[in-house]
Amino acid sequence: MRYLQRLRIPAILAAALISGCEKPAPSPATQATPAEPATAPVAQPVAPKIAKPENNIEYSEHRVLAEAIKKQWMNALARGNTEIEKPVLSREAYIQWKPLDCTEKLMLPAKIYSVSQFGRGKYRIDTRYAYGHFNNIYMIFQPEDTLDPVTVDNSEKSPFTLKGETYHWRSFRTKVEGISVIRKEIVIPNILPHQHEGSKSHYIWLRMDSYNAEINDILTPVVEAIIQNAAN
Repeated sequence: MRYLQRLRIPAILAAALISGCEKPAPSPATQATPAEPATAPVAQPVAPKIAKPENNIEYSEHRVLAEAIKKQWMNALARGNTEIEKPVLSREAYIQWKPLDCTEKLMLPAKIYSVSQFGRGKYRIDTRYAYGHFNNIYMIFQPEDTLDPVTVDNSEKSPFTLKGETYHWRSFRTKVEGISVIRKEIVIPNILPHQHEGSKSHYIWLRMDSYNAEINDILTPVVEAIIQNAAN
């Protein structure tokens, strides 16, 4: 202040200069609040990863299959019965039987079924339930009326009527490629129209290796309808 007076600066102006240089006291509104102590983020619960068990047929990737089966059965129960609705064969298969096996057209239900041939007289119908070699329909034309093994203990029987004759499926649990499956199979005479000269397709082995009986219950009326349609 005295220095400013020596410079002959009026006292009022000097006081103003000094007050302007002073740091104003912070108002209560602008006072910094003490920082809150940092807290570690709360860990969110993580669902444990479930490893795919070997040969586990109920693994989550089969949910679609399980839902499809459930829907089929629920529709059947709503109609007051436990029979799967008979499939409608509405389109020709891209791959057809060879004349030595059958000269009629191979017809399939719409959209979800396709056919492949993997050898002489050997056909496989792939389904929406297919998983590798399983949950498919195999139709194999062969010269003899044989099954391997010939007999199976504790197998379940179910009828298949074709052209007035009744044959019987057999169903039993077995292992295929180390996988536990329910095999349902039958051998029937090849009464389908076919080229007889040079043919060894005297019988038809129908087979399904499925993860459970419900899948076989869905596929059985499909293969029966295919054979009945060709026979008629």
